[in-house]
Amino acid sequence: MMDSGPQGPPDEYDFDSSDEEDVRNTIGNIPVQWYNSFAHIGYDTSGRPIMRPDFAEGQGDSIDEFLKRVDTGNGEMNLEWRTVRDPQTGQCVILSDHDLEFVTRMAAGKGVLGDEGSKPFEEWNEWFSKDVMQMPVTAHPPQKRSFIPSILDRRRTAAIARLNVLRVVSKPTAAAFAYALYKNIGGEHDVLNADLAGGTFHVPILTEEDGMFEVRLTAGTHVDGRDFCRS
Repeated sequence: MMDSGPQGPPDEYDFDSSDEEDVRNTIGNIPVQWYNSFAHIGYDTSGRPIMRPDFAEGQGDSIDEFLKRVDTGNGEMNLEWRTVRDPQTGQCVILSDHDLEFVTRMAAGKGVLGDEGSKPFEEWNEWFSKDVMQMPVTAHPPQKRSFIPSILDRRRTAAIARLNVLRVVSKPTAAAFAYALYKNIGGEHDVLNADLAGGTFHVPILTEEDGMFEVRLTAGTHVDGRDFCRS
């Protein structure tokens, strides 16, 4: 009994069950016409050339192909009209009924998935609604100072409106002016206005006499900058 010695690992292509296990041409996506003048039409997975089946006897025409199929029995089985030649392997391939259905649909312009009205796939189930929800970037509400224009913006707005602005006063001070004008108290008197709203607290003190105002003092705080009127 002879010992064959240690054997290497089995080739993965020896037991492959794919539909290409007969011949594998590894030339890639290149024109097959480049091999017309050669005896081989490519290389297999082991690097060996794949010989052209009809190279030795020359290229035949359609009549020769039909006679060969009759000699092999394909003509008697009515398979000659569904037999095609694979250009990458040079072998004759018999199309199955499933392949013929695909070819017929593609020739009719229906595609391989079915008719135009058919639905080969299930409808997609929308997991999310289409309503757009606007969410803040942070969980904190915007501060009031984010909505108060700066002094430069106020002067620019006044210039657009063609107003001669001598001085820009704050909102609480303007409220004190309005209160003094509304009460219309004669003579010289002092006005104190306490403005507590929107997360801020301002207290201006001014003196009014015959429609003339003089700001004595302004003070205030942002009260942590939170708009407690909305909470």
